[in-house]
Amino acid sequence: SLPDAQSLPAGVTIRPLSKLLKSEASFVQSWLTTASPLANNPFVDLGDAIFQDGLVIEIAAQTTCPQLIRIFHVETAGTTPALAVPRIFLSLAENSQADILTSFVSQNNGGVSWTNPIVDIRVAEGARCHYYEIQNEGRSTYHTSTT
Repeated sequence: SLPDAQSLPAGVTIRPLSKLLKSEASFVQSWLTTASPLANNPFVDLGDAIFQDGLVIEIAAQTTCPQLIRIFHVETAGTTPALAVPRIFLSLAENSQADILTSFVSQNNGGVSWTNPIVDIRVAEGARCHYYEIQNEGRSTYHTSTT
């Protein structure tokens, strides 16, 4: 679940990608087609072809986010093999600052799963982003992360 707008610091926006795909498809398309260091990567190409959801986190210019932004992905694969392709877009405008932690955990019951997250971080001049990732997934989970 996402925090409500009142609990976020001013200048910090977190939106679900699934809603933006419906209401602002051109915005999402611009992220996917803009030249990025992630281009021409087979894991990114696969993820872009099949992702269904994720997050867009935007930090406005001159904004310092005073708290750590935590993102949790919980894989709940059963006995059927599963694939998770979360897509995260982070945009930090000029002279903004944010610390972000993404945690991947699995609660699978012996099923094989593959987590293929793609994190696209765009940092404007003078901005600072510390991005951390924790993987605490089961032995039957394969994880390929592209940041």
